[in-house]
Amino acid sequence: VDGKEIGEFREAATRKVIPDNVNPDVMKIAVIASEDQSFYRHSGVDWRGIVRAFWADVRHRSLKQGGSTITQQLAKNLYTDGERTVTRKAKEALIAAQVERVMSKEEILAKYLNTVYMGDSVFGVQAAAQSYFKKNAKDLTLSEAALLAGVLPAPSLYSPRSHAEAAESRRNEVLELIQRHGLATPEEVAKARADKPKIYPPPGVVGKHPYFLDY
Repeated sequence: VDGKEIGEFREAATRKVIPDNVNPDVMKIAVIASEDQSFYRHSGVDWRGIVRAFWADVRHRSLKQGGSTITQQLAKNLYTDGERTVTRKAKEALIAAQVERVMSKEEILAKYLNTVYMGDSVFGVQAAAQSYFKKNAKDLTLSEAALLAGVLPAPSLYSPRSHAEAAESRRNEVLELIQRHGLATPEEVAKARADKPKIYPPPGVVGKHPYFLDY
């Protein structure tokens, strides 16, 4: 009313594709530690992981465990309907094996990082970095990368905005996995654990009164 701006609306960047060689190493490390520690060793399907998931499903009498590699997740995201059935899992495994024959590991990982859902209506690490941290993916710290990787198993449950404590717990779990599998030094992990990422409001609303602006 007196000419002082209380906020602004911006178009949210929901998906931004970045070149293969721009995806940051810290994001690759965090995703591999969180989602698929044997990524560079398997041929698309981690049979041991599938067996573990199968027995967990038998015990729970439902399809609760994934057991999917990064390549299988990419196949699910791009080529199947995502329905949790045995038929879909079989199709996903076949497609993953084909993908591994025609794409390099780095290409698979880059395509995964460009297409995976990361919560709050954003797909891919670049859009997520801009949405959550107001920076480009190439500038992510190991701590921020671990937070984003922690979102992947259940974006609605581990949202840094709506479930901050769960997101922080998952971030620490990812950092622990990074250290356990030797993907970063203990000093780097300790520094990342002490670094608490700052989460910004959704990019669609910028200002001190986001709920009023939404209203």
